[in-house]
Order: sequence, then structure tokens, then C-alpha cells
Amino acid sequence: MNFERITISDKSLIERFVANVGEDNCETAYINLLVWQDLYDVSFCATEDSLIIKESSTEEETFTLPFGDLVRGIERLLKYTGGKHPIFRAQEGPRLDEFTRIMGDKYDIVELDEDEDYIYRRQDLSDLVGKKYHSKRNHISAFSRLYRWNYEPIDANNLADVQKCAERWYAENAERLNPELRAERQGMQLFFDNFESLGLFGEAIRVDDEIIAFCIASQLNENVVDVHVEKALSGYDGAYAVINNEFAKHLPTEIEFINREDDMGAEGLRKAKLSYHPAKLLKKYLCLPREVDEVRNIYTEAFGSSPQFDALFFYNYRSAARSLVVDGKIVSILFLLPCSADENNFYYLYAAATAAAERGKGYMSRLIKETLSSIDAPVFLKPATDDLVAFYSKLGFHLAKGVARNGDVKISVSDAHKRLNDLCDDCPDSFALMFNIETPDLSFEFPYIMQ
Repeated sequence: MNFERITISDKSLIERFVANVGEDNCETAYINLLVWQDLYDVSFCATEDSLIIKESSTEEETFTLPFGDLVRGIERLLKYTGGKHPIFRAQEGPRLDEFTRIMGDKYDIVELDEDEDYIYRRQDLSDLVGKKYHSKRNHISAFSRLYRWNYEPIDANNLADVQKCAERWYAENAERLNPELRAERQGMQLFFDNFESLGLFGEAIRVDDEIIAFCIASQLNENVVDVHVEKALSGYDGAYAVINNEFAKHLPTEIEFINREDDMGAEGLRKAKLSYHPAKLLKKYLCLPREVDEVRNIYTEAFGSSPQFDALFFYNYRSAARSLVVDGKIVSILFLLPCSADENNFYYLYAAATAAAERGKGYMSRLIKETLSSIDAPVFLKPATDDLVAFYSKLGFHLAKGVARNGDVKISVSDAHKRLNDLCDDCPDSFALMFNIETPDLSFEFPYIMQ
């Protein structure tokens, strides 16, 4: 398989596969693949019967479910990976259902929280009928009282003015230009240079002689459009409500839905998108290869099963497992998760468990001692019960208290003779910790998946 960068000349090829499957996912829209390919290291491989899109921005490559012939695409991809089951990204719908039917025993299907696309009925955004849109109508009325404005479709006559508006917006927001917004800004230049050939369309709002708001979109499929960019200059209250409403009003009536893409994890953007009452939040999933072995069996036996968490945890931290083998069989397990504390390295000892049939034989004490002797960084853990405080104390751990504050975990030394419940009663977000060193005051950053 030969994966290539996406170019403007690949538009018809990619859309031949993607636009005809009835999916509304903005991530596989040709325009977004083109614009975001540098940030996420996106490339594609197309054959006569399938299309696969690859993302290589993280340590391990991920792939879309093959478009076209799903089975043939997976077969080719397995040859590409040397037989190793790859990670797939997918949206809810028939293709994921088919993948689950043929490959479900080999994968954990994990919903990606806060990664949904916001999809609206065009007529809802056009008509703004009912109580739920009362505030939007008020914003538009107030804007119309304050300004003399006109709606303009974006074309060759006003493209330069729209570009000036975009540059002003990025200048106004220079302090918050994160990698995503910088990539978007670079993509905007691509839009302006190739507006017609990319099949883009949009609208602008002009106040007096100046464009102060605009949006740019493309056709996702026959009844859905995808809004890629929407901007309004500061100081024009209500401009976003106006541009949103005008865009919906001027779409062809055969367009049923508008995909306004995801919220990029920004709480303010999420609140704004929800305020327009989406008809659907399009769910997306990560398909993770499932490795069921003795370690996972002991973990499940001890802690039960939480499919969403377990799938992500074992995918990210299976390599962090330590185990004790007796007579050729794993009898005890624990995980050492790397953490940072005030620029020092620590380990979080997590999910220590012994197989039910092997408990009471001293195996966990032995595993912990062997583990501590093999590393040169301090270790901490969260005892689940009072009884475990005594157990870990015998292994050289000291009791402390952790308090979560604004995403940080603050650690303070406490009386080692206090009970676990006493440590946790004084604050609803406090919890007991134990360290294998006498701890000073520290600020911890847990692994991402544990937060």
C-alpha cells in the first residue's frame, strides 16, 4: 500500500468514495482532510475498490474504516501492518455495524467522548421557531437595530474583503492561536486561493463598507452541508446569530441538515453549539485491538468490567503491567503508570490484584517488593480500604492526603496513624495516598487516562 499526501487534484477521487456512503462525519470530508493534513499527518491510499485514510500524528498510526469494499480494504491493511490489527476511527452507522459484525471479537469499540459532530436541521436554523430560539431572534433583532447590514454570497467580487475580515479576526485573537487555530489560518489561505476549484461556498455580512462576519462551507453529501469556518469580528454583538441564520436561509431547500462540526473540547464553543439545539450529536468511535490474556483476566476478576475504560486503559498501559509468575502461570499483577510531580518522575502503582485462587499466599507482597527493587523513582498508590493501609505500611509506604484542585493533585503529608476515612472526610474531593518515601508538599500530574 502506498499512502500519499492529499492534493487539490485528489478531490474527485476521495469524494467518489466518501460522499456516497451516507455518512455525515466532518473528519472524512475532503476539505477537512486537505486542510488538516499537516497538523495530523494525514495521507490516503486508494485502489479501484477501496479508500483508506491514515493519520500518523501520534505514536501509533490510526486509520479510517476502509471506504468502498470494507473486507478487501481490511485485508490489504493487515498486509500493510504485517498482520497486526490496526487502530480504526469510525462514526456510528452501517459501516461500523458491518465492521463490528466481522471483526468485533478482535476489537474493543470505544466511544470518543466530547468528539461528536453537531448536526442541525436546516429549517430549524433558518426559521428559528419556538421558545427555544427566542434569544437568537432577539440577538438578530438587536443587531438589525444597531447596524445597517447586507447579506452577500461569497464570490470573486468580495473574496478579498472576506479575507481581510479573516485576517482581522486572527489578529484580534492572536493570544489564543493554538496549533489548531494556526492550522485553520493556514487552511484559510488555501480556501481563498482555490475557492471555486475546491467547491466551496459561503456567505458574508457587510456593515457599511466592511465585511464583519462570514462562513465557508462545502457539500458533504446530497442532503448535508459542512460548515468549515464561521467568524465574526468582536464588537458586533449578534453577528454570529445573524451569519448562522442567513446561511441557513439561503441554502437550497433540498439540503436537510447542516453539520457544524465538533467543539474541539472548548467548553464555550460547546455551550454555543448546544444553544442552537442540534437534531443529532454524531457519535464517533475508536476501534482498539483487543488483547485478552492472563493479565486482563485477573484485572477483570478483581475489579469487574467497564468496557469503555478498560479498552482505553489496556490499549495505553498494557506495557506498564508487572506480573508475578509461579509454576509458569501469572498469579499477581500491578501497573506502574508514569507520573510527574514538580518536575520529578514518580510512578503510580495501580490495579494491584492477585488471582482469586492464589490469594493469601503472600504473592502480592512479593511482587511489590520485586517491583520496587527494580526501579529508581518513588512510587505512590491509592489504598481502597483501611485494611490495605496496614498492608502497604508493612511494605514501607507512608500515608498522605491528596486534594484535587483545578485539575492538579496537591499532596500533603498526614499523620500516618490516622484512619483512611478520617483523611477523606474533611473535603469532598480529598483522598488518601501512600508513598514509599516521606513526602514533602507536591503537585502531581496523573496520566491522562486516570484523570
